[in-house]
Amino acid sequence: CRVASQTLVACGRSDPSGLGAGDFVLVERAIVEQRRTDGSAHSASYRTQLLRVFCEVIEHGRANALLTEVPDPFRPAPRRHRAVEDVNEEQLGKALPDTVIRQLDQHLHLLGPTSGHGSISAVDLRAMHQTIYQILRDTGRRPGEIVSLRIGCVEVIDGQHNLIYDNHKAARRRRRLPITAATAEIITTWQHRREQMPTAPTTQQWLFPSPLLRSHQARGHLTASC
Repeated sequence: CRVASQTLVACGRSDPSGLGAGDFVLVERAIVEQRRTDGSAHSASYRTQLLRVFCEVIEHGRANALLTEVPDPFRPAPRRHRAVEDVNEEQLGKALPDTVIRQLDQHLHLLGPTSGHGSISAVDLRAMHQTIYQILRDTGRRPGEIVSLRIGCVEVIDGQHNLIYDNHKAARRRRRLPITAATAEIITTWQHRREQMPTAPTTQQWLFPSPLLRSHQARGHLTASC
């Protein structure tokens, strides 16, 4: 609110009754362009949070008749507070050196638990963990974004395969990430196997169901820590 006030005063817009949509855009820009004391930029998530909170303040004022002097166009546009993004947020990523990836791939068959849990056998659990690793390796997504994938998370548009996932950190659902046909094949192969597995009804929508529904994994899918 302090930044908004300073920005409007600096632009000669101190009369609330004369504010419009363009003035709100100026305020939004000033909020997301704030810098740390050393001059460096804040993270995209922090700037998004600042903008979201300011928009909530304005909407609260609207809903409770606290901004009656301010014209209605001075308010956030739909979903505008989610417009701040990290650079290359949706790009393919690779966090491990190639030498490490090659070693992991060579020993892929060793990855996963040696015993079953609940209704899921050890063989299926190993296949599940190996699939998760390969998707992490190929996409660079966060572990929490991979374990929460849903059945049918691969789509094909004009021959291009896309992974549909939820960016939990930025609260942005159903993001689309281009993936290779090989990665899509890894996912669909597991999905066919997963559909044959006897799992609880609460897990049926998840690509990677949790075998421990009575523990902290009550969402129905594996957790990132698992």
